[in-house]
Amino acid sequence: HASSASASNDSNEHSTDGDVETPASTSSNSRVDSILSDLTSGFPFFVLLSAIVGLRAPAALTWVNGGNLISVMLATVMLGTGMTLEKK
Repeated sequence: HASSASASNDSNEHSTDGDVETPASTSSNSRVDSILSDLTSGFPFFVLLSAIVGLRAPAALTWVNGGNLISVMLATVMLGTGMTLEKK
């Protein structure tokens, strides 16, 4: 019985909860992670640039005030913020 329990423990250690990672999916995931990381790192600069443009030439950003775009932009930022939270 001990050897069968040991064998089942070995198979549980290598379990990935049904997700099998292949080299192709791992490289595409790391590529996507890299792109998302770069976009996340650049976001403060985008905000700063937008603020400078808004202060220097407010007419350049009047298209943002039309329709529901402000709500969509705020929802996108809030979703991104919520998705990066971690339970500790």
